[in-house]
Formats: sequence, C-alpha cells, structure tokens
Amino acid sequence: MGTIRSSGPYSPPAIGGTHTVTATGVALSSSSDWAQIAVSDLRCVFTHHNDLARDEANTPEHALTCSTVNPATFGKLSSCALDGAV
Repeated sequence: MGTIRSSGPYSPPAIGGTHTVTATGVALSSSSDWAQIAVSDLRCVFTHHNDLARDEANTPEHALTCSTVNPATFGKLSSCALDGAV
C-alpha cells in the first residue's frame, strides 16, 4: 500500500503491481475514499519491441489484465458521424 502525505505527492510501493490507495481527510478524518492504481516496474525500454525477444510483449503489465479488459468493462465509449476526412 502506498502513502499520500498532507504535503501532496503519492509515494508508491517499491514493487510493481496493482495497489489500493486510500486518502483520508485531514480536517474531517471520517471522510475518505480509495482508488486502485497500477505501478509499473518497467524501468526503460532499450530495445525494439520492448525486450530482447523483440516480441512486443510487455510482460510486467499490471493494469491491463483479463479481469479489467473484457467486453463488459472495456471498449468503445462513443462514436459520431463525420462529414469529411479526419
């Protein structure tokens, strides 16, 4: 779990993964909320297509999983007709 300090910045855990962040009000401590965030441990990409195998796989991906990317929760949000080239 990470920490949000009263000075502002969020300090994530040292490891990659999906983490729950909870913020609690300073003036009203009974007021709080939470969010899940994904912290990547992918430091830099120095090769074409992400790795030495050049297979375009981002194996440390934490946010886009089968449980978060499915037809019920992920997809086209809207569309509109156009009358010319875009």
